[in-house]
Amino acid sequence: MTSLERVRRAIEFRGPDRVPIVFWNCDQTQGDVLLYHLALGMPGDGTVNAWDWSVNEWEYRLVKSGDGTMGHPVDPVYRHLPCADEIRVPALREDERMSGVPAFFAACGNRYRLASFDLSGFTVYTFLRGFENAMQDFLLEPAGFATLMDAILDFECDLMRMAARHGFHGIHFADDWGTQSGMMISPALWRQLFKPRYARQFALAHQLGLDTWYHCCGEFLPIMEDYHEIGADVLNIAQPNVNDITEIGRRLRGRQCFLMPISYQTVSITGTPDQIYAEAERLHQLLSTPAGGFLGYVEQYHVMGMSDRNYRACGEAFRRLGCRTSTARPSAASPRQRVLAALRHEVPDRTPRDFWAEPATMNRLFAHVGHRNKDRLLDALGVDIRHLETSEPPPRALGDGLYQNLWGERYLLHETPWGPMREDAKGALADARHFAELERFPWPTPDCLDRSQLTAQCARYDDYALLYGFADIWQRPALVRGWEEMLIDMAERPEWVHFLCRQFTNFYREDYTRAAEITRGRIDLYLVISDLGTQRGPLISMAMFREFVAPYLTEMTGLIHQLGGRVLFHSCGTIWPFIPELIACGVDVLDPIQPTCPEMSPEHLHRQFGNRLCFHGGIDMQDLLPNAPPAQVEAQVRRYCDVFARGGYILGPAHLFQPDVPPENILAVYRAAT
Repeated sequence: MTSLERVRRAIEFRGPDRVPIVFWNCDQTQGDVLLYHLALGMPGDGTVNAWDWSVNEWEYRLVKSGDGTMGHPVDPVYRHLPCADEIRVPALREDERMSGVPAFFAACGNRYRLASFDLSGFTVYTFLRGFENAMQDFLLEPAGFATLMDAILDFECDLMRMAARHGFHGIHFADDWGTQSGMMISPALWRQLFKPRYARQFALAHQLGLDTWYHCCGEFLPIMEDYHEIGADVLNIAQPNVNDITEIGRRLRGRQCFLMPISYQTVSITGTPDQIYAEAERLHQLLSTPAGGFLGYVEQYHVMGMSDRNYRACGEAFRRLGCRTSTARPSAASPRQRVLAALRHEVPDRTPRDFWAEPATMNRLFAHVGHRNKDRLLDALGVDIRHLETSEPPPRALGDGLYQNLWGERYLLHETPWGPMREDAKGALADARHFAELERFPWPTPDCLDRSQLTAQCARYDDYALLYGFADIWQRPALVRGWEEMLIDMAERPEWVHFLCRQFTNFYREDYTRAAEITRGRIDLYLVISDLGTQRGPLISMAMFREFVAPYLTEMTGLIHQLGGRVLFHSCGTIWPFIPELIACGVDVLDPIQPTCPEMSPEHLHRQFGNRLCFHGGIDMQDLLPNAPPAQVEAQVRRYCDVFARGGYILGPAHLFQPDVPPENILAVYRAAT
């Protein structure tokens, strides 16, 4: 296995042959990654791809302290916040910046090529404004802050495009958000000012085919999950001694790849080689999985008192971990253990399975198997998830075959040979002309759901993973309003859309909170739905998604994570452009990955997002399942199971099984699963 493949397999949880190692500031060719510095000095200083921190191209100066460190800034470049036309954005200087690339690539051979900003984002901002000024800007000058910060990030985006053009594999960001005991700013302020900006940068990097590597010194546990959500492929926890590694592993192990040093404040400086070996083993056990997710980081820190012996021991410590990754199937697990392993991107003993079907489909399937015992059927199919059920008030008949549910969704029922099927009609508020009509509507409250059977269901399905809910934050509001009216409202009456989305979000926040309390946190997955795609592409623009969907989805995912669950988000259609945004919103599992185009294929989804997202479904409901012979269905199932063999996938249909699917094909789905 080449170094490049080894690193990529570790990042993507695809089973590297051993733990990759990164030597940072010297002896890089002993490792699997080589680093190329994108930062330049001021024009005319003759510096090309050199680690020269004296005067950066942004014009900040770092004064050396004589202790071997990179130095510290003394005078801000901008004592007062500059207007847009006063900001001296560096020239790209591509020829000069990339003049070292041919020699660098020759030295790399088959290693991973990582381009680094050296310092980025927030850190650059503080150097330009001075630290105290910067802290005041965040609170007192938000507009001026945005102008300067966005200029910095836009320049970095141009450098990313340059790096991608020249064939790099990853881009390295370096910001320091932590002190020895906590963050420099509150997590809430960070999420308001920086998270959306970094999310856009990371999304661009992924569009360019670059992995994102993020370095941070200090204690920053409160925002680590945020970095995972917005797409940090590799998270470098530069000071593990001030972070709770056990808690980090509990939250992110199996979902996030880590680049970890032996603490260069404690163990690697004052410890013995045996203590260094033990610390590498501890970090690996807490953060890695059998499929990968861990890289060793070695940096020479003589300036901190690191001896040559301990420097060599740090490299040896990660080499000793050797081949601790595996794609072999573990021994048999319970259904819940199997699902949770897959959600952690670990190799399960077999691919976990889920099942959902329309009532009419169940009637047809029961007739085929000769009984009507749902649990017996699911056990025969090897289904690992059970869907908890509550009851709601019955629909109200409006006449002419039209029904209305508690939300004001309206629909007709059409008979099939196996039972009625629902067809949506314009909802109760389709004819509303005044905002007061929305306010006067008798919106349901969470009290209307009967959750009295949840405790008994949890006891009955104790060995299974449990899924709860049917929360919607945008699509079903559109059904109540009517699709055409909703889309017009988004352009002309946005406050109407926010009102409707808020009604649903508040309801389901309370519903999910009560369900978690009743079940004592036993629920593993909470469902959130909103169809965002057509057969050909997104149903709405990215700007409208960010305004009308993302805030409410982020609210729901935040709550679900607080409740100890994971978010299963359902959206039909060609939605691949939204996937980075969904990850940034906190989605853990994406359903039903409808195979509408090459970008929605399992291979593409796994390659682009497999280390940041789990997938659910995929088996084509529109053509394959209704029309193909069972052997063809089985072949497609094996394809999905093979692509996602190292975890991160739950088998299921690309929508609820429909009544036109032959029972033989439903059985074939589960017979072929491995």
